[in-house]
Amino acid sequence: RLAESLRLKGLSELNESMTGLAVTISGAYLEAHRVMVKEMLREIGISPQTNLSVTEDVWANMATNGIKTGLLASVSTGSNVFFKKSPTEFFTIGGWGSELSDPGSGFHIGFLALRRLLEDMDGRRKATTLFKASLLETLQVTDAAQVTTWYQTLRPTCKWRCVISDLAIIVNALHEFRSDKTSLEILIQAEKRFASSLRAAASRYVKDYSKGTDIPPLEVLIDGGVALHSKHYRDFLLQSLGAESGICNLVKGKPFATKVRLGAMHPSVGTLSMAVGGSVDGLAPVELSKLSDAARYFPRGLSMS
Repeated sequence: RLAESLRLKGLSELNESMTGLAVTISGAYLEAHRVMVKEMLREIGISPQTNLSVTEDVWANMATNGIKTGLLASVSTGSNVFFKKSPTEFFTIGGWGSELSDPGSGFHIGFLALRRLLEDMDGRRKATTLFKASLLETLQVTDAAQVTTWYQTLRPTCKWRCVISDLAIIVNALHEFRSDKTSLEILIQAEKRFASSLRAAASRYVKDYSKGTDIPPLEVLIDGGVALHSKHYRDFLLQSLGAESGICNLVKGKPFATKVRLGAMHPSVGTLSMAVGGSVDGLAPVELSKLSDAARYFPRGLSMS
């Protein structure tokens, strides 16, 4: 799919206009994977004069935000909790795909919203009139009975995950701006599911990296569209990870110090910085800031994540 997308964008034009290409791709933990992607890029015609950088997308996100060792709690279309100590020492919780295990993600919120419409129609669990009207209007259907047809039509397309996860934007807006009860219930339900991933990650960190009773402080990055743009979800994450107190109590009887920050660099800015710099270390902070300020002017096709 990556090769096909690059061909559609016009390789000759790309080669003339870019100095570097960075690919941040999920699962590229091994050097062998990264070499394979680079070879494929050269084979389809990317110029030898173009800097190439290939890295795992979570690593790229952490590097862009200045974290070399620490924990990433990411809630976007998908969700995962990722810990990295070194390129060879890391673990991940969740992030196994929308249909298998992305608990608390934007997709999960969207799916909960769709299910709530059906539950209301069945009389199993009522939803507010505002919630029903807003969701049906978004789906462009007239009643909940049409939701299954809408889903079956969408599912075979390549955009199905994004369309469903975008329903999280509607749910969050209904809560934040209209104080909708059903939307709040869905957000809390999703947060509780993601909390299980946070607890699992914290437990593993304590088990694997504590030295006797001494647990090293942990740097934590919160990132992803849902985590950053939903105030309710963001506050839940900040509280769970001990942002205000500096102490995380997710593991019963074993508190440990944390330094929590919110993601400040959009992933596309990180990808661009690595493309220009030719490495996962990216550019200096001042250069990243310039890219961040200018990011909205870049055509979307220049960064692929």
